[in-house]
Amino acid sequence: MLSIKYNRSLSPHLFLYKIHATSVLSIFHRITGSLFSILLFLICFFLILSYSFFSYNFFYSVYIVFCVYVNLFFYLLMFLPLFHVLNGFRHISWDFCLGLNTYNIIITGFFVFSISFIFVCFFILI
Repeated sequence: MLSIKYNRSLSPHLFLYKIHATSVLSIFHRITGSLFSILLFLICFFLILSYSFFSYNFFYSVYIVFCVYVNLFFYLLMFLPLFHVLNGFRHISWDFCLGLNTYNIIITGFFVFSISFIFVCFFILI
């Protein structure tokens, strides 16, 4: 028997489909929900730890040293639930069969992402 090796990928289904805005927003919705739940758990754990062991001076010194990173963390913390909640309203509207055509789905997806980004940028400027 003749053994011919072809240069084929192991998972060809990954290369058959184009990336669509709807699939990217759906994946991003799941990622933001997961990240937000993990971050909420870590914040609660850190607050319990902080009230037990640390003082106000410690938090102030950490904020002074890591000011930029702390601010970026809080802006990310504002973006995650805002995007997730607004996108959740999109999903609820789909449950009522509102806006199910492709054009509405793409436009509302970009609208949700842009509104979340604009609100976070607005809070950065304040």
